Amino acid sequence: MPAALGFTVLRLAVEPNTHVLMVALAEPFSWFAALAMATLYIHILVKYVKNNPEKCLVLQQAGRMSLTLYLMQTVIFLVCFKVMFPEWVLSFDRINYWLLIAGVVVFQLVFCKVYTQLFRYGPCETVWRKLSR
Repeated sequence: MPAALGFTVLRLAVEPNTHVLMVALAEPFSWFAALAMATLYIHILVKYVKNNPEKCLVLQQAGRMSLTLYLMQTVIFLVCFKVMFPEWVLSFDRINYWLLIAGVVVFQLVFCKVYTQLFRYGPCETVWRKLSR
């Protein structure tokens, strides 16, 4: 948590400054803040589950469909930002991106729940398994 908070504060501190060094430091600060936050999320999730896999069944289902979900996100965002609503790139701020991403993640988790009731693996994973034999 200290690393996530520290790098986030550093990133926010250098954002308004237009000095070349500060602009160059902003990107690595963002990377390290994101890495620390991801590690923190994983830590919290592992502590929550505590060897009880029934608590996060939907994440297990998403794990069995990870390639499908990755490709689905790519297609969804390409269609949104390049085909249907190209003006979003210019008008969105961080909260708009966060809300869009949260909506897509919720949609994908619901999709996983429904799809895994019918099939064991996602469609892309099934194709991958058949091609790798």
